[in-house]
Amino acid sequence: MIFLFAFVYLCRHVRSPSHRATTRCDLSTPVTNHDIIVNMRPFDNNMVWIWEFPYNVSQSTYQHRDGSNACSIIALMIAQGIHQVNVDLDPCPVLPSDWVTLVCGCIREGNAVYDHSHANLPQRYLSVSKVAMVLGDLLDVSVGQSLPVRVRDPHPPSTLQYHLVQLCKNQSQRPSFSLFIVNEKTVLFVSMKNEKLIFVDSHLHEPNGAIVILGKPCNVDSFIRAAQEALSLDNNTFGNLVHVTF
Repeated sequence: MIFLFAFVYLCRHVRSPSHRATTRCDLSTPVTNHDIIVNMRPFDNNMVWIWEFPYNVSQSTYQHRDGSNACSIIALMIAQGIHQVNVDLDPCPVLPSDWVTLVCGCIREGNAVYDHSHANLPQRYLSVSKVAMVLGDLLDVSVGQSLPVRVRDPHPPSTLQYHLVQLCKNQSQRPSFSLFIVNEKTVLFVSMKNEKLIFVDSHLHEPNGAIVILGKPCNVDSFIRAAQEALSLDNNTFGNLVHVTF
């Protein structure tokens, strides 16, 4: 499938931290991000940093699209892209171009994968395990058990905070990943070398598009509040957290 090879090319052409040159996809219809500026706004007294894409950059609106159910595919593709090139993120006024390339490219290719795999089927949300099957030719991914969690719970292991802290305790120097599924929306949580937490949500957040959030494990409460705000999530709604490894 041509879009699978295109995605591999995408990951290889997102710049790694050791390269300064700006690179972007060179596909048959390139992901042109040079005119996409994603400004940062601080959250909770500069303990968390949020980058909000413009309205026309989300899974539902990118490249003149009107709607999408590809969030699980897109989230898993972004995780794979981060894993493959070990892309990093620090607080900065404008989201780096490698992140813009990664998010835009994975939205585009994720939508293409979804459209191809569901060409004559009802448009519906896909579980993480189903996505792993759909992307089986591209990704060598292990999908963990689906764990019911919410923001507040009297049982700590049922809270999002507990599992994000556990995600940050991974001894590997490589990033760790969890997909969070709530209200039929899938978003991505990333732990970077146990020093940073990143949230990526490809959905539309009117009047803005996709969102990237950066925080630190020591400020996990503020980080969760920012993610809650992005998801319009109350304290008591359960979602499912799924750990994935590559």
